[in-house]
Amino acid sequence: MKQSIKTAILATSMSLAMSLSFGTASHAANSWGLDYEEEREFKAKVVDLACELSGNCPANCGDGQRQLGLLTPEGTLIPVVKGGTLFAGAVDELLSYCQQQVHVDGLYIKNPAMHMYFVQRIKSRATGKWLRANKWRKNWAQRNPDATKGQWFRNDPLIKELIARKGVLGIPGLKVEE
Repeated sequence: MKQSIKTAILATSMSLAMSLSFGTASHAANSWGLDYEEEREFKAKVVDLACELSGNCPANCGDGQRQLGLLTPEGTLIPVVKGGTLFAGAVDELLSYCQQQVHVDGLYIKNPAMHMYFVQRIKSRATGKWLRANKWRKNWAQRNPDATKGQWFRNDPLIKELIARKGVLGIPGLKVEE
């Protein structure tokens, strides 16, 4: 009996020591339960996807007007399709790191049709601490101060203009029921 208690205490102590030595999951990505998702942290270079694929390379990764991605040291090009907020914001999160190495944490979606990455955190080069990828909402609110109440996508001037011009779901004449 005494031996089994000692064994249990030793096993618990070793488990605690190992979790402390390897670090905790405090910076681990949050799973969304998506098909093909992998919680993944890695280092890569922030790139303009169109530049990498076509050679058309404007300064500063297109100043926020182009889709950004990550180029791994192994040469894998991964589109980053969102930041950590509201299924938007990948460009807002990554533009300041254009052509620089970053350490990211998020969800890697390895769908057979297309791989993509949802960045949830970026490690600060200055402090070494993880920063949440949540700049998009703040930037959007600054650009649209009169549209910040309620659901952003129902108040976004660009979305309203596109619906007025092209219809709901791009179908001219289709109206949303109030």
